[in-house]
Amino acid sequence: MQVHEDSGIEKPEDLIGKTTGLNQGGIQVPLFNALVAANGLDASQIEVVNVDAGALLNLFQEREVDAYITIPGFELPKLAESGLTARFLNLRDFGVPILGHSLAVREDLLNDRRDVLAAFVRATLKSFDAAVRNPEEAVDALLAEYPEAGEKEDILFTVMDAHETTYCVDGSAGLGWPPQSIFDESYTLMTQHMNLPEDEPVSFYIASDVLPDELPACP
Repeated sequence: MQVHEDSGIEKPEDLIGKTTGLNQGGIQVPLFNALVAANGLDASQIEVVNVDAGALLNLFQEREVDAYITIPGFELPKLAESGLTARFLNLRDFGVPILGHSLAVREDLLNDRRDVLAAFVRATLKSFDAAVRNPEEAVDALLAEYPEAGEKEDILFTVMDAHETTYCVDGSAGLGWPPQSIFDESYTLMTQHMNLPEDEPVSFYIASDVLPDELPACP
């Protein structure tokens, strides 16, 4: 959750009496509901502004909202251009751990082309590892292929911030595979707040056999 540096919001309880922006069609709503539930808050004491996802940053820049849920670091360069600073409350630190970068696959594709998916996962993890170890080279390669992607400094900042805050958690087996507790807690969150059916156990949704034998080390 992104908050203004001077907002006084240090923990979920500090959202009481503040304004939070939510996109009703997005992931922010179930995550917000989970955050409220996990911390025993009364949602009626938090003013919620329902807006389109594309308007959240502008409202934050105009200080019409004090907080909103977004990807850590992604919008900080844009805020800096406006002379604003922000910081983040990582939801996992306040009772809402959830899987980050994930590959969702149809069951029939998983069964029919498991070898292809395994190769894709290996290549993806290799690229993540390379970006972590040599972020500037990774950004140069991105811009060489997609020059319209943005300013090098902004992309580099986002890459650096992301690998420091979101790629691994304590107990991870390596880059790309969190501890079982994260799967279990994510499953609980999704069944309670995201309408995931409970008729299958969490193991039904996990395909660890497409991982390489040796995972890249966490940053």
